[in-house]
Amino acid sequence: MKKIEGLNEIKMKSAKQAKFREYINKKMIAVFLACIICAVLLALLWAAIYTTIQRRRLQSMSESYTISLGSIYEDVSTELIGIERSSSDSLKLYLKVINPNAETLDITSKGIYFNDVCVQDSMYNKTIDGDKETIVTFYIEYSNIIENLVGETITDISMRYIFEGEDNNIRECSDSGFTYKIGDVTPTRVDSVDQTDDAEDLESQTEEKADIYGTLDGSLSDRLKIKFSNVKETDSYVEFIFLAMNETEEDVDAKFWYEANVNDYTLSMKDIGEFSSHIVPAGGTAVMILKYYTKELQYCGISMVEKLRFYIGEADSDWTEATEVSFKDLGIKMTDSSITENAINNRIPGELSVSEMSEGINIDYVGYETLSSHICLYFDVANTSDEYYGFAFWFAAQVNKCAVKMKSTSEISGALDGNNHVLLTVKFALDDLRNAEISSIDEVMFNFADNLDNKDNMETATFYELDIPID
Repeated sequence: MKKIEGLNEIKMKSAKQAKFREYINKKMIAVFLACIICAVLLALLWAAIYTTIQRRRLQSMSESYTISLGSIYEDVSTELIGIERSSSDSLKLYLKVINPNAETLDITSKGIYFNDVCVQDSMYNKTIDGDKETIVTFYIEYSNIIENLVGETITDISMRYIFEGEDNNIRECSDSGFTYKIGDVTPTRVDSVDQTDDAEDLESQTEEKADIYGTLDGSLSDRLKIKFSNVKETDSYVEFIFLAMNETEEDVDAKFWYEANVNDYTLSMKDIGEFSSHIVPAGGTAVMILKYYTKELQYCGISMVEKLRFYIGEADSDWTEATEVSFKDLGIKMTDSSITENAINNRIPGELSVSEMSEGINIDYVGYETLSSHICLYFDVANTSDEYYGFAFWFAAQVNKCAVKMKSTSEISGALDGNNHVLLTVKFALDDLRNAEISSIDEVMFNFADNLDNKDNMETATFYELDIPID
């Protein structure tokens, strides 16, 4: 009897334990489901809150963007000048930026695109002059992947940028309507070509435009033709490349003189200018390369070479027998250079002592360049008369009313013909200026005359408020 009662008690306990486990399991499932539902509700609630926050943030950005668009500044426009491959995997991009605003503005590039492919997303800060065209340069890493995405020919280039103080207003300027392959000298533009012309007409027009011949005046005019071929720029000088074409049955032993004329500036070519062969063979050609320092062209204010004049002759001839070769309407754009980053945008005219000697002569300070041991000051010397002026200067000078001698390498770029210009380079040793306790060049005075034998009648040129730092 006791055994039976014991078994019943065990059964009752087992039943109670089963019911308890069933109750716990149901309760755990309910809690688990409740947790899931709460988590889902919290996620939905957070999503709603985040969406509201983002909507308000975007609305705020949109409002500030709209305010920025109300800026007084107009958008700039751009034009592709050229692209130079500086190494196997990098490019140097030249863009002309046209600023329609009167103010000089600082812009920051936010992205550069070739054919809608971003090739440069680094930020570059550039300063562009008001109401002017400014040539700016960008360095671009150009991998094979980017090259494959862009394609062989570039037909569109754009830049996203912001003006200083308008961080929320990303603007864009672009240039299209051209074809350009990396390695070409300049883009080929077809804006002026009638779209109805067939490919043969377009090709003939392009070839006709590319052939530019010089006008020869002298003894070689009936023996040679000179054709402009190409232009090449390096970091320090510009090469103008020509073909000398001999149309006779006799060889021509030719040479050229290094003094030439660029846009009415007399500039001596560099002695690295050369003929591929002094002999222009009968019925054949020879290559002429005339070289000028980039900085000299830029300090003369030459951003576009339109006119070029130089002199050639036979090897045994002299200057009086030279044949003048002149080119007009070349339209060769010069790219900007870091060499002239200290060049000023406005001229500072000098005060000249009044006399017949200086009549028709104007001298303007146009910029400076600091090198390791000396500083170069550049002056534009203009002859507004019709007569030749043998401009000469003396090395004795004054800086801030302190007598400081110019370096003997100071020079003028050529002879000052009537209605012409030369570039005067005045050099001072930095140590000499420091010894004189000159930390900034504010005033410069030097003497000049029509020739070195006329020192008793020399004139004085004085320049004020130059503000040129020494260090």
